[in-house]
Amino acid sequence: MLAGEEKVTQFPYNEKIMTKILIDPEHFLIQEREGLRLIVPKKSSALADHVWTPENVQYRSRVETLTGEVVSQGFKKFMNLGQGPEGLRVEVADVIQACLANDAIATVKMDGSLLVRSIYRERVLLRTRGSFGYEHQVNAVEVAECAARYPRLLDPSYLPEHSLLLEWVSPANVIIMKYEQPDLILVGGISHQTLRYLRLRELQAIAADLGAPLVEFFHLDQAGWASLYESLAQDTQREGYVVRVHDEQTLVKVKCTPYLTKHAFKYSMSAGKLVDMWLQAGRPTEAGLVENLSREFDEEIVMWAMPFITNLFRWVYAVQEREDVLRQEVERHRALSRKDFAIQMQQQLSSHDFAVAMLLWGGKSIGDQMMRRLLEEQIAAADLLVASRVEEEA
Repeated sequence: MLAGEEKVTQFPYNEKIMTKILIDPEHFLIQEREGLRLIVPKKSSALADHVWTPENVQYRSRVETLTGEVVSQGFKKFMNLGQGPEGLRVEVADVIQACLANDAIATVKMDGSLLVRSIYRERVLLRTRGSFGYEHQVNAVEVAECAARYPRLLDPSYLPEHSLLLEWVSPANVIIMKYEQPDLILVGGISHQTLRYLRLRELQAIAADLGAPLVEFFHLDQAGWASLYESLAQDTQREGYVVRVHDEQTLVKVKCTPYLTKHAFKYSMSAGKLVDMWLQAGRPTEAGLVENLSREFDEEIVMWAMPFITNLFRWVYAVQEREDVLRQEVERHRALSRKDFAIQMQQQLSSHDFAVAMLLWGGKSIGDQMMRRLLEEQIAAADLLVASRVEEEA
């Protein structure tokens, strides 16, 4: 163990301490450190509906003592509108019913990292959702700077029986939406004893005590919900909303379409998907593809995609160069019959090159399906080269 490194050990499952119905070590990561236990879902399980039940939602992010007393509690697991397992799924009809009963509040969904503030043995604990602390973050200094602006956050006598939930937004940690400066925004609070969320009116008082900003919120009636739902397709300034119903104890995510599009583009990007985008756009030049993307996405997303685009056109140029070589080969053998040309080329060319040569012999161009195969061949060759270099360096 390196000097200064803290020991973190995997905590063996113990049925005497935990009920297997609640905590399944197959799906949850359980770590022990300095008399405390951190429980979070494994990455492979976090989005798996079958993992979550009304009985285990609190283990989305929790630190407790070894005897099971809550020390730090994050938001319980909650789902996107209309998604999730039975018992946790919230449908549009549920939200409308809550609106009619004056029991629905929408809060703007922040695009940052959750920071949980709690008190343990008269000491303030600050941590991100999946950790015992926050110091491992590259921009960790921002937390201390922000907390210094709100000194009551660092007062261990202030709300020791609750975890305060703050969104840590930062220009240094852009996920999709961009913020001008680091800040901590109060978005929630939860009782350690009852696991009930604090209501917005209580959070308003706490935000005033702290001098900290409170998440933007508004009450929803049926007309307000209809207006909010309609705005989801056009709103480019927000990630979306968290709607709180059932006395603000049931939460559901409602995300804006532009955010979902950006998120899917940024986090699902692959060489194959970019090839499909290029072909669907009619095989534009590199500048043309960048222009197309600029019409759909903001500058930040386009700049993020540039390395992918550069690689794509490296492969495209390689295919075009090979096509030129094959075209010259076709013209050099133009005196042969088609049958004789095919026999000779089949002996000296790969299957893909042979297919291209026969297309060129017939005066045809490379279609999208063949172009995709040729580019996939280039991508596979590039991946193999990278793998061999890594192996050599190892």
